[in-house]
Formats: sequence, C-alpha cells, structure tokens
Amino acid sequence: MNGSYKILYLYSNTQWFPIGCLTSNAISESSDTLSSTTRDNSNGWTSSIPTNQSYSISFDGILSEDNRGSSILTYGDIKSFKRNRTKVSWKIAMSDGTGDTDAGEGYITSVSESASIGEAVSFSGEIMGVGDPSVETWTPPTYDDIEDMIPPYNAAKY
Repeated sequence: MNGSYKILYLYSNTQWFPIGCLTSNAISESSDTLSSTTRDNSNGWTSSIPTNQSYSISFDGILSEDNRGSSILTYGDIKSFKRNRTKVSWKIAMSDGTGDTDAGEGYITSVSESASIGEAVSFSGEIMGVGDPSVETWTPPTYDDIEDMIPPYNAAKY
C-alpha cells in the first residue's frame, strides 16, 4: 500500500472532495486511562483501565496557483471551515477504492501556512474528531485531474 494514494476527503456542497495537493495525512487515536491496582500488580507495577477515547487527523500539503475548486478542496476552503466552526464529515481512503475507509465527523481546529524562500508555500491543519470513527467500504469519486493530487506533483503548477 502506497501512502501517496491514501487521500483525505471532506464532504462539501452535496459531494465528497479530496483536499488538494496533500503531502501527508495521519489519523491518531488515544484513550484516557484510570490507574488501578490489582492483586496481580507486583514489584511496583501499576495497571490502567481505558476510559474516554478521542482521535485527531493531521494533514499537510502545498498550495497551488491553479484554482481547481470544482474538483478539490483548497487551503482557502479548509480555512473557511475552521473560521466558521463548520462540522465536517471526513473519509480517508485509497484513491482507487481498495481497502477499508476510515470515516467520521469533526471540526478543523487548526490551520497554518508556511512560506519559506525558494520553496513552495505549504499548509497544515488538524481535525478533532466528534464521536467515534467508523470503518466502511467506499469507492471515492474520480476526477479528471486526480493525478495532479498524487505526489510527485506537477512542479509547473506550483
């Protein structure tokens, strides 16, 4: 499985769109724990019981000068979702529809962009999950310019 083809999609305006020009995306899950002690604890070892669970999705990408707003979500779209406190539905899936798809809802809680001299302008963000994520079978939509979203990117457009 090649990470280049695992894409983060958000639901907007009645359809699913990939976030354009991603260089990475990751989902991270964690559990709070309560310390416990049992008879089996010996030599100073402790036990823990998992309680509340949470997850977040981080993502990074590069900005494009080419506005393809009809087939991708741009950094401007992501920034708008964050500023308007919009709850987003998300999916992380292989662009060819193989494998399981992680899905859920959340809020974009952070966005940033970085402009280093001589390099492409990059952006990053994070989605904090609401409720529990699910695993499903899903075939992502296809777009004529999907290859432009998969690394290595067409350098002439950036």
